[in-house]
Amino acid sequence: MIVTLQSHFDHPIGLPLCEELVEMGIDCFRLSMFNATREAVQQSMIESLDAGGDFILTTKDLELIRLVGRVKVEYDNEPDYRVELNEYHDGFMQAYEICKQNFNTLMGPCISNTDEDSIEWLNKFIALGVPTDVIISYHTYRPGSWKNDPEKPHKGFASRDGEIKWLKAASGVRKLWCTENGYKKNNASIQAKHLQFELEFAQRHCIEGYTYYQLNDDPIHNEPFGLRDKNFQWKPELVNVIKKWKADHA
Repeated sequence: MIVTLQSHFDHPIGLPLCEELVEMGIDCFRLSMFNATREAVQQSMIESLDAGGDFILTTKDLELIRLVGRVKVEYDNEPDYRVELNEYHDGFMQAYEICKQNFNTLMGPCISNTDEDSIEWLNKFIALGVPTDVIISYHTYRPGSWKNDPEKPHKGFASRDGEIKWLKAASGVRKLWCTENGYKKNNASIQAKHLQFELEFAQRHCIEGYTYYQLNDDPIHNEPFGLRDKNFQWKPELVNVIKKWKADHA
């Protein structure tokens, strides 16, 4: 399983930090590039590769997708609650044709969660026609007051296993990649415990890649998801989980 980190938002983070993350156990960087300059995109890709990692380029810019080759491209972010289904499918298929020409691997539709509504949206999306060499990307966050318990399922499911069963049924033979998952907690020990659970859960269900959200805490929106706190200091409990995972799965 490919351990991925939501690391970049429109800007490079620097080669030394990328190298530190790869040494820690991060295999792949998720580069969210919706408002980035071409130079920022290029530098983010270069530093990811120079550090010894891989990357996912997340964008809806078809002209940008034309400029890259032999990379993973994730088309848009969480369209299921904000983009009309047919409109998204049209853009996705345009991206697919470009990716085929450039030897890219296309990922999507990056649904916002593994609840009933999002998986039903995925079913309708695939029913419109989606090639089987696409990687189905998805986000998964725990619902409501259950955010502190990674084992609690969304409404309508008896278990987390039931969510994945529905997700796999919708996706068919296509590979699955979780491109966002995290826990908004001020307690790093609890975050580390949940991260360990999520890594084991994704591995058990043969998920192609798992992405932890995110590199840094977001003090502006009071979202302490990060591997680092608001002062850019590592949370050792989380770091140790990733290091041990790398050592155990070398």
